Amino acid sequence: MGNDYVYMANTIWMRYAEVLLCGAEAHLAAGNTGKAAEYVNMVRARAQLPAKNGVTLDDIKIEKRLELFGEGTRFQDLLRWGEGSKMAKNGESYPELQVNGQVKYVPCGNPTYGFKPGKHERLPYPATEKRLNSNLDQNTGY
Repeated sequence: MGNDYVYMANTIWMRYAEVLLCGAEAHLAAGNTGKAAEYVNMVRARAQLPAKNGVTLDDIKIEKRLELFGEGTRFQDLLRWGEGSKMAKNGESYPELQVNGQVKYVPCGNPTYGFKPGKHERLPYPATEKRLNSNLDQNTGY
């Protein structure tokens, strides 16, 4: 009974706005700033925002952060941009709302939580792949 209302046909994996912003990032990296601006402006036009004349990687980062908020793509973006270390303090504490309306950060007490620079930039190779290829070295930290 619990899953009677869940129907997984036509699941959305990637929105068109994300495709445009990834395309803008790729064109910018290839030196085609005009096409990158065109793609960013397509996203901005849908949101009824004014067009930009030129775009930088920082502009694309901001657009992705705003347009794709809560969709689960930010972690991979930060890793790809080499900004994973910005998450190094994540998991050390959690916010707790006090009765007086103040927020107190309580330490978790578990050092295994959170992003670990030097380890979490890459995923571990699956055990099956390690068994099939004896020349494969596991990623650092796993």
